[in-house]
Amino acid sequence: MIMSELAKIDYTKRDYQSTRSALINKIPGITDEWTDRNPSDLGILLLELFVGSIDMLQYYLDRKANEAFLSSARERI
Repeated sequence: MIMSELAKIDYTKRDYQSTRSALINKIPGITDEWTDRNPSDLGILLLELFVGSIDMLQYYLDRKANEAFLSSARERI
């Protein structure tokens, strides 16, 4: 069930804040026991680390995709 809930998150927004809020909005559908949304909460900390990793990965994927076209390529090779 958890994988089906996470699969509905739209990762195409490409924004740290929108991805973070989408994941936080999914928490009540996964568990009722996690009620603390304070930034000092360990779960929120791990969620923010995950979102930061997603944000960096999206940047590098966009960078590689831009190198596939001559009009947007920045590397000479």
